[in-house]
Amino acid sequence: MLTRSTFTFNAKKLKDIISEMETDTNRIEELAPIVEARKSRGEREDAAKERLEAGIERNEAKIERLESAEWRQAQQNDRPRACEIPRSRFV
Repeated sequence: MLTRSTFTFNAKKLKDIISEMETDTNRIEELAPIVEARKSRGEREDAAKERLEAGIERNEAKIERLESAEWRQAQQNDRPRACEIPRSRFV
Protein backbone atom coordinates (compact mmCIF):
# COMPACT_ATOMS: atom_id res chain seq x y z
CA MET A 1 0.00 0.00 0.00
CA LEU A 2 2.86 2.38 0.75
CA THR A 3 4.28 1.83 -2.74
CA ARG A 4 0.96 2.62 -4.37
CA SER A 5 0.51 5.91 -2.45
CA THR A 6 4.07 6.96 -3.25
CA PHE A 7 3.52 6.14 -6.90
CA THR A 8 0.27 8.13 -7.09
CA PHE A 9 1.93 11.09 -5.36
CA ASN A 10 4.84 11.02 -7.84
CA ALA A 11 2.44 10.58 -10.77
CA LYS A 12 0.37 13.54 -9.60
CA LYS A 13 3.52 15.60 -9.20
CA LEU A 14 4.64 14.66 -12.73
CA LYS A 15 1.20 15.48 -14.14
CA ASP A 16 1.34 18.90 -12.46
CA ILE A 17 4.81 19.55 -13.89
CA ILE A 18 3.70 18.49 -17.38
CA SER A 19 0.60 20.66 -17.09
CA GLU A 20 2.73 23.67 -16.11
CA MET A 21 5.07 22.98 -19.03
CA GLU A 22 2.11 22.88 -21.41
CA THR A 23 0.86 26.19 -20.03
CA ASP A 24 4.32 27.71 -20.41
CA THR A 25 4.59 26.36 -23.96
CA ASN A 26 1.24 27.85 -24.90
CA ARG A 27 2.22 31.20 -23.43
CA ILE A 28 5.51 31.17 -25.33
CA GLU A 29 3.65 30.38 -28.55
CA GLU A 30 1.42 33.40 -27.92
CA LEU A 31 4.33 35.72 -27.15
CA ALA A 32 6.70 34.58 -29.92
CA PRO A 33 5.01 36.55 -32.74
CA ILE A 34 4.92 39.67 -30.56
CA VAL A 35 8.62 39.37 -29.77
CA GLU A 36 9.44 38.77 -33.45
CA ALA A 37 7.38 41.82 -34.47
CA ARG A 38 9.19 44.02 -31.96
CA LYS A 39 12.52 42.67 -33.14
CA SER A 40 11.63 43.34 -36.78
CA ARG A 41 10.42 46.85 -35.96
CA GLY A 42 13.71 47.55 -34.20
CA GLU A 43 15.66 46.28 -37.19
CA ARG A 44 13.60 48.48 -39.55
CA GLU A 45 14.19 51.49 -37.32
CA ASP A 46 17.93 50.76 -37.26
CA ALA A 47 18.00 50.44 -41.05
CA ALA A 48 16.13 53.74 -41.44
CA LYS A 49 18.57 55.44 -39.09
CA GLU A 50 21.53 54.03 -41.06
CA ARG A 51 20.01 55.27 -44.34
CA LEU A 52 19.53 58.72 -42.84
CA GLU A 53 23.11 58.82 -41.57
CA ALA A 54 24.41 57.66 -44.96
CA GLY A 55 22.44 60.44 -46.65
CA ILE A 56 23.90 63.01 -44.27
CA GLU A 57 27.42 61.68 -44.95
CA ARG A 58 26.82 61.86 -48.72
CA ASN A 59 25.68 65.47 -48.41
CA GLU A 60 28.70 66.36 -46.28
CA ALA A 61 31.02 64.73 -48.80
CA LYS A 62 29.34 66.63 -51.63
CA ILE A 63 29.78 69.92 -49.77
CA GLU A 64 33.46 69.07 -49.16
CA ARG A 65 33.99 68.32 -52.86
CA LEU A 66 32.33 71.60 -53.87
CA GLU A 67 34.41 73.56 -51.36
CA SER A 68 37.58 71.87 -52.63
CA ALA A 69 36.69 72.68 -56.22
CA GLU A 70 36.03 76.32 -55.28
CA TRP A 71 39.34 76.48 -53.42
CA ARG A 72 41.23 75.00 -56.40
CA GLN A 73 39.53 77.47 -58.73
CA ALA A 74 40.46 80.36 -56.44
CA GLN A 75 44.06 79.12 -56.34
CA GLN A 76 44.19 78.95 -60.13
CA ASN A 77 42.68 82.43 -60.47
CA ASP A 78 45.19 83.94 -58.03
CA ARG A 79 48.23 82.35 -59.68
CA PRO A 80 49.98 84.61 -62.24
CA ARG A 81 50.31 83.14 -65.68
CA ALA A 82 53.96 82.80 -66.63
CA CYS A 83 53.46 82.34 -70.35
CA GLU A 84 51.14 85.22 -71.07
CA ILE A 85 52.61 87.20 -73.91
CA PRO A 86 50.72 90.14 -75.36
CA ARG A 87 49.28 89.32 -78.80
CA SER A 88 50.36 92.61 -80.30
CA ARG A 89 54.00 91.42 -80.62
CA PHE A 90 53.02 88.60 -83.00
CA VAL A 91 50.59 90.49 -85.16
